[in-house]
Amino acid sequence: IMGATVDDHSACYKPAEIKNFLSRTLSVPEHGVKKMLTAMDPNGGGAGSDAALITLCLVRNNLCVLAVSAGAVRGYDAISELVCSHLTFVGRTYPNAQNVLAVENNLGNEASWVAAEVRRKKLHNVLIAHEKAEQSGVRTTAPRKALYVGELQRYLCTNSIGLAPKMRWLAEASPEKLEGQLCCFKRISRTNKVGTVSQHFTGKGSGPDDLALTLSLGAYWLLQYHQRLLLAER
Repeated sequence: IMGATVDDHSACYKPAEIKNFLSRTLSVPEHGVKKMLTAMDPNGGGAGSDAALITLCLVRNNLCVLAVSAGAVRGYDAISELVCSHLTFVGRTYPNAQNVLAVENNLGNEASWVAAEVRRKKLHNVLIAHEKAEQSGVRTTAPRKALYVGELQRYLCTNSIGLAPKMRWLAEASPEKLEGQLCCFKRISRTNKVGTVSQHFTGKGSGPDDLALTLSLGAYWLLQYHQRLLLAER
């Protein structure tokens, strides 16, 4: 429509596929897990926002969720507790696995702060992801979000995603929260008055979307890590 801005909202993920994912348990040999990735959205404490962490691994080409944490944390103690309790749980449950921590670094120094805290606590087998040298974390842009969503869609539509038998919902996380956020995560196509179309992805209009974003971020970067396209170091 010329002369006006038009928005088209469409759901990114199908409810039936989300339910299949959350009801599916994958067989995971605890001592057989060698690589895992913990994705983190550090936006806790903002209006309508939670900090979120999700740990994933690949099991026979299936994406497996090992642990999920979420909380509207504020201040040093609360943030440190959320991060360290999550990483400690997965480290103890899968002691032979190398865990890559991929923190979204859009906000500035949050990813660097989390990396410094992990080093200070000397957490077991945790490496820090660096998309760029000397810069902790990974960047989320509009084009990158499209890749995140596409990667998670691939696992959902092929029924190749599920939960580990010892999967744990930590802090304020719950399957109901994750399901609700995935169902509300949308692609918004915006056509401006000169006909240019842009897209962005969000679930914010229905509440927090941090768990949904973190799951898709983790799905994308875990594959990049397995393909040796993501730098990780202590």
